[in-house]
Amino acid sequence: MLKRILTAVLMLFVLLVVNSAGASNTVRIAYSDIDNFVGIKDGRLAGYGVALFDAIAEHTGWTYEYKSGSWEQCLEWVKNGEADFTFPAQYSEQRAADFLFSRQNCILDFAAIYTSGTNSDILYQDYQSLQGKRLGMIKGNYLNLCFDKFVGSKGISVQKFYYSSGAEVNEALAAGKIDAIMSGNCVLDEDKKLVAKFDYLPAYIITGKNNTALMEQLDQAMRAITLENPYFTAALYENFYGRADKLAKGFTRAELAYIQTAAPLRVVGDADNYPMEWLDGKNGVYKGAYQDVLKLLAQDSGLTMEMTYTPDMASSWELLADGRADVISGIVWTKELEAQYDFLHTDSFLKENYLILGRRGESFDFNSRLKVAMKTSFIGTADYIRQKYPQWQIVDGDTLESCLEMVVNGKADIMLGNSIVMTTNRYLSKYASLMPVMTVSMEIPVGFGISKKCPPEVLSIFNKSIQKLDAGALDKIILDNSIVKHRALDWREFIKKKFCLAVQLAVEIIIHHFAILNADDPFRLRRNPIIMCNENHGAALLAELMQDAHDLLAGMGIKVAGRLVGQNDRGTGCHRACDRHALLLATGHF
Repeated sequence: MLKRILTAVLMLFVLLVVNSAGASNTVRIAYSDIDNFVGIKDGRLAGYGVALFDAIAEHTGWTYEYKSGSWEQCLEWVKNGEADFTFPAQYSEQRAADFLFSRQNCILDFAAIYTSGTNSDILYQDYQSLQGKRLGMIKGNYLNLCFDKFVGSKGISVQKFYYSSGAEVNEALAAGKIDAIMSGNCVLDEDKKLVAKFDYLPAYIITGKNNTALMEQLDQAMRAITLENPYFTAALYENFYGRADKLAKGFTRAELAYIQTAAPLRVVGDADNYPMEWLDGKNGVYKGAYQDVLKLLAQDSGLTMEMTYTPDMASSWELLADGRADVISGIVWTKELEAQYDFLHTDSFLKENYLILGRRGESFDFNSRLKVAMKTSFIGTADYIRQKYPQWQIVDGDTLESCLEMVVNGKADIMLGNSIVMTTNRYLSKYASLMPVMTVSMEIPVGFGISKKCPPEVLSIFNKSIQKLDAGALDKIILDNSIVKHRALDWREFIKKKFCLAVQLAVEIIIHHFAILNADDPFRLRRNPIIMCNENHGAALLAELMQDAHDLLAGMGIKVAGRLVGQNDRGTGCHRACDRHALLLATGHF
């Protein structure tokens, strides 16, 4: 009997615990609207902090009720028990008397000053330009104390205006009521530019002094997240703030002075690296993806550039080394290359995928001493490969064709070539006995080389402009230069050589024509072309078809605006840099 009673009591206790846990499963979070950290975006709550609490919920089973208010209100709600958590909060002894702090910080918050992107009176790292300016600050922000200390050390006096939230201070800046704002990294957007970062403090999640059990659950969850992925918060930061941080840096007074008085920069490049950079023999104009990137950099910075062509990269390096050139385009930086030519290198603006081609039907052990054919002029790329695969033996070739021939006749095991260059120039269809080896993916960073004879401002201006490059604009540059074949082809020649493809293209044009004419008809034909091709040659034939189709249309007098892929897509595209070469037959995307 006693045993039954004890069992019943035990079961009742378990039920009470379960019910208690279920009742407390909903956690109340108070937040102040902070751009990119927590706030309403596109009709829903989003941001760094929201993503962090979602990850915590995977370990705790929590559901959330979010409550919005000013920062001071959030602190008061948590203090009196109307909310369970608020964030991001810097630690102070005064706050520690009323709140419990998470063991791990939730973000590293930078104390910084921002101004409008159009403000030319306040310059980057020019602190005296803040003198007498109207500065907006958030009430109760602990970073305000950091600011007071900062301006005191610089002998700067400003007019201070206090607001309840990040949204309010942003509105005041946009309306011209203030000249700049002081806050953390959490309020930055693309309409602002950074004046200064002068301090940093870890920020925490806080709860009421009596919520020990709740904070313990949160700490355990954050510990588990870190154990699973030590770089979780770093990845979150890069996702929500990485691009904004890069966009923020404006030009200094010295940089602006240089831009206004600088002579045109002499840029050298390879005349034989189609479509990345090449010399159009018809009109002597330098073209290619690198040239288009340089145009964007010139537009952003105000620098002027003059292009000089050389037969190959080795000749370009000689011009840079002896001071006859200021900038060299499309380089892969290595320590060995820098030691040889004594230059400065910019940040990378592009990661190029490289194809590894081998003989069809053969397998390769990449840990063995393979003979790898590469174009001789790709000096930095060869050094990069030697560092990554020191066991490989690099076999130099004068041209890509000679490298491919070495693999065909057995003088090399494999060859490496830029995937865009290889597909655009149709090497995959020309050398049918070779095939891409999909085991290894090569993403090699490409930037610019700057002569050390240039003023130091040149490098910093280039890097700031590179950081502002839009991923969508880069996608378009690569696609436009890869798909469009810059050669004339008579349409009669096309039909003669590839009658079946010509017929298919004609059918496609007719279908597409009627689809456009019947755009208002809910029962209109929808384009869904199917290209029947060999499994191994499918990608190469598709690229060839697209290029030949462009040539055909051009020969018939039909103007094509650059791209055959994606031009009629009415859906939403993805513009992430990592997807840049998805349509360009890069490694891993066949």
